[in-house]
Amino acid sequence: MNCAEAERMVSRYVRKDLSFRETQDFLEHISECSSCREELETSFFVHQAILRLDKDEDASMDLKTLLDEDIRKTTQRVILWRFRCAMLILLGLVVGMAVAGGAFWVLFQ
Repeated sequence: MNCAEAERMVSRYVRKDLSFRETQDFLEHISECSSCREELETSFFVHQAILRLDKDEDASMDLKTLLDEDIRKTTQRVILWRFRCAMLILLGLVVGMAVAGGAFWVLFQ
């Protein structure tokens, strides 16, 4: 992913509107690109400030910590998604082998 692609995804990330694959690619990019990370911080901070003002909450909260926590939780969701995909593939292979084995048994018994 290049910076132009990442910058187009910033607002979608903040709104939680990226697919898992896009989220994974985006998180990998911002972990390596300080410029895009700063762009994310700015958008995230503005978004959170507006949400807090709308809810009459204290806007003096540590937004950097809040962003770090959001990235950590999102990363965990992506890892869980990848694990689930791997387990589904493995399950499909096991079922396929069982069906093939059953067919082999019936045909060559």
